Amino acid sequence: MPITKNKVAIVVLAIASLSYISCRKKSVPAENPSAVGITVQSPLKGQLYRKGDTVNMSFSVTYTGELHGYYVQLIDTATENIMYESAEDIHDDHFSVQLQWVDTCTQAKNLQLIINANLDHVGTEAADTVWIATMP
Repeated sequence: MPITKNKVAIVVLAIASLSYISCRKKSVPAENPSAVGITVQSPLKGQLYRKGDTVNMSFSVTYTGELHGYYVQLIDTATENIMYESAEDIHDDHFSVQLQWVDTCTQAKNLQLIINANLDHVGTEAADTVWIATMP
């Protein structure tokens, strides 16, 4: 059976169509920070620590789409000095984190724990904050 121009054209068109369909970038829905769930297990809001105490920071993050990690900062609210920070690049729709910081403060301080969940790599995020205090 001879190959005709029509058969060749159909095969070429079919291959081109499959290539176009398979290489098309899927549309990505806009990120929705309000759909992120951040649950802080510890520390408790307003919890008081003393020098030498270990501050356990435990939280979980959930989202309807893919998360891109987190970063955490423990900040002295009077000076805005960062007392502790941590970050991790995690690609999942949920994760749990357990961190620790040993209180070395020699003066009473109010500290702000900021937990940021990254929804993408361009700055879209959701956050939660817990205020704690430390005494010498």
